[in-house]
Amino acid sequence: FKSAILNVFNKLKKIMSKELKESVRLMFHETENINKKTGIIKYKIMELKSTITKMKNSVERLQSCCEQARETFKNNN
Repeated sequence: FKSAILNVFNKLKKIMSKELKESVRLMFHETENINKKTGIIKYKIMELKSTITKMKNSVERLQSCCEQARETFKNNN
């Protein structure tokens, strides 16, 4: 009877060990996936910031051109 109980516990220990290893493996892969997605999101944010900066610069140049055109128009009239 005692050996039967020890046998059950040993089998249970092996099963739990396998399940734990599988869980750790899955968590590792999930962490890798999250890190990849985080990297992609950071890259996209950098791209958006760059685009916004370019747009702001374009607006500033356009405003400058408009101001120059107003001054030229004002001076010619």
